[in-house]
Amino acid sequence: MKKVTKFAKKVNEQVKETVLDKASWVIGIDIGKENLSCALMDINKTLVCRFEAEGSLDGYQDILDRVKKETRGNGKAIFAMEPTGHYWMVLGQFFEDHNQSYVLIHPLVVARSREVHRLSRGKTDSLDARLIGDLACDRSIIRTQIPEDYWATIRFYAREYMDREKDIVRDKNRITSYLETTLPEFVGIFPNPLGMSGRACLRVLANFREAIKEDRNHFEKHIRDHLSGKRLMISRVRRLYDMLQRGDALGLRAGRQAMFRRIINSLDRLEMYERQQDAAKQSLLDSYDKSEYKQYLDSIWGTTPTVNALVLGFMGDPTSYDGSSSLVKLAGCDPVPNESGKFKGKTSISHRGRNLLRKAGDRISFLLEKRNSVFRAFFNHLLSRQKNRLTKRQARVACVNKYFRIVWVLCNHKVPFNPALASTI
Repeated sequence: MKKVTKFAKKVNEQVKETVLDKASWVIGIDIGKENLSCALMDINKTLVCRFEAEGSLDGYQDILDRVKKETRGNGKAIFAMEPTGHYWMVLGQFFEDHNQSYVLIHPLVVARSREVHRLSRGKTDSLDARLIGDLACDRSIIRTQIPEDYWATIRFYAREYMDREKDIVRDKNRITSYLETTLPEFVGIFPNPLGMSGRACLRVLANFREAIKEDRNHFEKHIRDHLSGKRLMISRVRRLYDMLQRGDALGLRAGRQAMFRRIINSLDRLEMYERQQDAAKQSLLDSYDKSEYKQYLDSIWGTTPTVNALVLGFMGDPTSYDGSSSLVKLAGCDPVPNESGKFKGKTSISHRGRNLLRKAGDRISFLLEKRNSVFRAFFNHLLSRQKNRLTKRQARVACVNKYFRIVWVLCNHKVPFNPALASTI
């Protein structure tokens, strides 16, 4: 990360200095795809001017020229923007390339401040640019900046892996629902219709009218031609053939030929997504192997390199956080109290931050519950203690938080997992 993008210098876990301490001018920017609305003000929130620029390289350069003209080159200028969507990263990269300092305002802070300042939800790009600048002057900023190349690479591979996983689940559910509509007995014969034998049968049934006219030997031969595995479930294939020959199979008969074509199209997409996921997994693991933190994450019993790589990808550099509680908040797993007077409501987690990090941590909790004796003892204690007994779901969230705290300690102090110390964290 370049020097100009650093939020502050840490000394004994305290923020000693921020880029705003030496700033004389703040430029609030409301980012859009085609246009950017800007508000230039001094550090005391006195508005100097408003202007707009195009969302292009020439437009970004016009912003720098306009700021230089209005400020006459006197004092340091800081750009402030809201990291919504993906356009802010392009502008942030431009600022870094041109050695310009910038800060980010959390979208939730902007949304809540808009209602507080104006007592309404009304918004315009010009007003939002002014509000973003005001919040920057108040130092309501976050540290998140464009990550270094390695951290961006491992994060993108982790997101690609999770995106393909989502696509795979979607098409699996689609194929199952189509089968339960047009030929529900197929699911009874093949409880896992997307196993190797089930997929081969589906490809033969794509030409449904011809398939039911064949004799048993030709039917089995065509299925073997489409089999990608080594073992064909002959008994199930013969049950399928007998069911088709009866002619009284359950399911919607109208449009059955077209429905099987839809099934095959979904199956083709599914296999493509599976290949892409395998490629993303391999690239993710290759990037993970280059990390200096791999040895510390892998030292935690019961975890797998793939899940550890996902956690590291969505987390980023563990040493860039002030404390272990920062990782818990980043994942949105921090408990949020709900009390007022004598009322004491149910405590839930914040669900803020990075939901994919929370999802990866959830996978970790299931692995640790089964394979790690330290976490299993902690999990069982939360379920059986007399005071403030937790449900299974709540106990797993507590295990996730414990895991994040341990990861922060291991990576910052560069020590392997120690069960004696882990029980106290």
